[in-house]
Formats: sequence, C-alpha cells, structure tokens
Amino acid sequence: MPSEPQRHDTTNFKLRLTNVSKRYGHSDALVNANLVVSKGECVTLLGPSGSGKTTLLNVVAGLLPPDEGEVWIEDRLATHLPAYERDIGMMFQNYALFPHLTVYDNVAFPLRMRRERGARLRERVGAALAVVSLADKAHRMPSELSGGQQQRISLARALVYEPSIILMDEPLAALDKKLREQLQLEIRRIQKRLGITMLYVTHDQQEALLLSDRICLMNNARIEQVGSPDDLYFRPRSVFAADFIGDSNIFPAEVVTMSAGQACLRGPGGSTLQAATDLALKSGDKVQVMIRPERLRIGTPGQATELDDNCVPATLLETTFLGEATRYYASGPTGETFVSKALAGASSGVAPGEPVLLTADRDSIIVLSPDRDGR
Repeated sequence: MPSEPQRHDTTNFKLRLTNVSKRYGHSDALVNANLVVSKGECVTLLGPSGSGKTTLLNVVAGLLPPDEGEVWIEDRLATHLPAYERDIGMMFQNYALFPHLTVYDNVAFPLRMRRERGARLRERVGAALAVVSLADKAHRMPSELSGGQQQRISLARALVYEPSIILMDEPLAALDKKLREQLQLEIRRIQKRLGITMLYVTHDQQEALLLSDRICLMNNARIEQVGSPDDLYFRPRSVFAADFIGDSNIFPAEVVTMSAGQACLRGPGGSTLQAATDLALKSGDKVQVMIRPERLRIGTPGQATELDDNCVPATLLETTFLGEATRYYASGPTGETFVSKALAGASSGVAPGEPVLLTADRDSIIVLSPDRDGR
C-alpha cells in the first residue's frame, strides 16, 4: 500500500512527493512514498541502512529518476527536471571542497557558475561566511581547517546562492561526537534564523530528534511514520517505530474490551491495562504494547493507589546509576524484562530480589500496529 499522504499544510509546501517508487531489477529501493515538506521546515529522513533514505533524497535532487510517482518543488512538476534546474543545494558527508581553491573561492564557486560577478558576489560570499562564523578564514586553504570548519564551509557553499531547498546526506557522520553535537546545534540555529527548507538524512536518532521539525521514519524502502519528534517518541504507530527510536518496553497483550477509543487489555500475568487508541480493535485481538522507561514507575506493592490505571507485578533484578538518572531492571510475571528510568535521587526504596509493582498512566500505554512482517 502507498504510505498515507501527509495532511501537513499542503497549501504552503516547498516539496511534495506523491506515490514515488524506485526499483533496481526485482528489488524495491523506494515504495509509494508520500511526503510533504513545508516552507522553512526541517524534515529528517531517519532509518537503518537500506531503508530508502538516500534513494528518496537522490530522487528529490534529480540524481535518480523515479519509476513511478511525482516530485513537485513549489508549483513546478520536477519529476523529470535535471538536477541543475531544480534550485537545490546539497551538503555531503565528505565535504566535497575543492582542495586547490581558497575558502572564499570554494564558497563563491556556485555563484560564478551562475555568472554572478563583482560586488554582488563578494557581498553574498561574505554574508555566507559570516553565517557560519568563518569570515576570518576566507583566504585559507581547506587543508588548513579542521574537519568541523570544513563542514561549515560546505554549509556556506550550499547556502550562498539561496537555493529553494537544501539536501543534507549524513553531513556530520564522519565527525567526533562532541564536534557533531556542536554542529547539530549550529545547523539548527542557522536553519531557523534563515527560514531554510531542509531535507536531512541520518541514521542517528538523537540527531533526528534534535534537528527536526518533523521526522520521516523509513524502513524496508517504505515510509513507516511521519510526525514531530514528540509524536515519534511518545506516540509511535508500529513496533518498528517504537523499537527504533529510544528505549522502550514492548510486550504482548490481548484485547478484552474496546469502547469509544478505550481499550481494556490483558497484560503480563493476567494484569489489566487500560489504554487509549484509535486502532480498530475487537475483543480477542492480540497486540503489542509499549511503555517508555521514563513513563514506567516502580515501587513497592503497597504504594499502588486508585490513580494507577495499569499495574504489573514484578521482581527487581538490578539498579544502574547513570549520573543524571537511575535505571531499574525488573522481571515480569511471565519472564519479560521491564526497564524503568527515574531522575537521580528518586529512590525506589527496594533492593534487587524484592517484589515491586510497575505502574503507568493510561496515556503512557501505547497500543502498536503490527509491522508489515506481522510482528
């Protein structure tokens, strides 16, 4: 089936993909992709290797022709336009700077290719270098700069001619963790200040959560779910989405009753769970349920109150101190391992081997759709 067309401000879109597919022989690289990106929005393509992220990006860039579907850039049908007519900037993982040109000339290159000259060219190059805080490095050679500085020059070159959309293909993957985090914040700051429309590819979930207005999660050449970082983290739609982004407790349950969007479930060891869901479920359906560790409370059986909608008895296995938080591991009534996370200093008051009660509000219980492979 096609991914569901997005209902996200389609009157103000910068980019729209409609039922786009790409195949190599009998192998699907992209299947019925529907995506809308609004003006000034940063959308991240997130997913494991082979999920279709780079294929989708290359179709947008005009580097790969789709086998089916349409690509619209603003009000222009761009499906078969060559890359140089799409008004798109690209930033790559390997910088792609010319080693024999100065920083200034690297940034000026796209303008010169567009026959920009004189004072206007100098003004635009200076402004782009100022945006990335490297105006004082204009006459250096790329080899004289650090990896982070070279990547900022690459960003300035992508910005200088003010393209309609900037595409980024894992541009920070080769940098060390600290520098990568600094540049993530820098890219986010620049993108918001200039109102840039950006499509960003990554397999790093933390990077996606930090940079994105919305995340397009991909799996097996298909779009799995599109939503805000908050949506993807707290309201995943499938087992894959729940498992791929962040830590999660995922376990089986059975529907007992379903009424007006409220499901009563039979959980581990016969425990009763209440959850809100918009899935079309009926009594007897087998489902998977997710609770994020920070939404799962742990305490002694005597601490349960009438406010705790969902209670699962368990045995505490171990406690791990992480600095800013403490992680608790507990064994459920049928052998499941549950993880609870609390801010440091909030002691559970129980020791390993003692019985505990795991509780969560009904809004924290997420009923998941089965994955395409039936999980």
